[in-house]
Amino acid sequence: MRYVRSILQQGVFHPRRTVIVALLLSLLAAAMIVDWEHRSLDLHIDPTLDRLLPDDEPAQAAFERLSLTFGAPDQLIVGLEMAQVFSPEGLRAVALATRQVRAIPGVRDVASLATVPNLLADDEALDVSSFTRQAEVDPGSIDLMARQVANNPLYAGSLVTDDGQMAALIITLQGVDARQYLAADLDARLRDAAAVPGVTRVRLTGASAIHALSDIRVDYGFIGTGYVDALHGLTEFDWEVVQVKKSVIASSRKAILLCISEKLNSQHRYRTCDISAINTLVTELPPDHNRLNPFRDREIHLL
Repeated sequence: MRYVRSILQQGVFHPRRTVIVALLLSLLAAAMIVDWEHRSLDLHIDPTLDRLLPDDEPAQAAFERLSLTFGAPDQLIVGLEMAQVFSPEGLRAVALATRQVRAIPGVRDVASLATVPNLLADDEALDVSSFTRQAEVDPGSIDLMARQVANNPLYAGSLVTDDGQMAALIITLQGVDARQYLAADLDARLRDAAAVPGVTRVRLTGASAIHALSDIRVDYGFIGTGYVDALHGLTEFDWEVVQVKKSVIASSRKAILLCISEKLNSQHRYRTCDISAINTLVTELPPDHNRLNPFRDREIHLL
């Protein structure tokens, strides 16, 4: 109590000294949150779930056990487009892409047709090898694999699309945050590793890729949309697409929407942003077209 009283007396009888000390402490605190190398604030939003729990919280240990058992909450999904997944060439492409992706530093695990077991049993033995391994041993088994995947609730719609023209690599990262993701150019490295012979296009999505966008700053961000309305803003039917577009808008000084007139005055389930977040709207219509009046009233630049 005496110590507190002494401090208060110092503030009363030496106000200038108190102000100077307060200013010095404020400058010191400010210096600690500045990235002097890049001349920017060293403040970041970490949206991962595990950061919401204290280290000594019992739920944290349970969360980590669940992540190890069922996969981390921040996963990446690499889609491999090809002519036909369930073919000798398609399954070889999945196996090669899986091996190359697993070799990238920071990748803890990959779930794909090359790693998950396809349980087959007969009177003499139980086969728990992967789809690609079974195809290698017995090419004749490939004809049955599409039905085997469709009948497995864990694999159906997760590892292969219904049309059989895209296979998924579900990637779990370890010890890689958004800044490290960007610094290692992990996006490009994953795409390069997955672009094997037989793959016509590589798609990449997932929470880690979305979070990494938050560290990018650009002057102009160009986006499209499935639905746009002057009152309800931009909307989509896919939640993950919305998260990507939100990150792009947040990272852009000005957001430019590219949209055909068929999508005007329509809306769907998930909201991307309010129409006020858009600076410029580009359509095939003349800028003075009456269908654009609701957007013109919102002071959006029309092209």
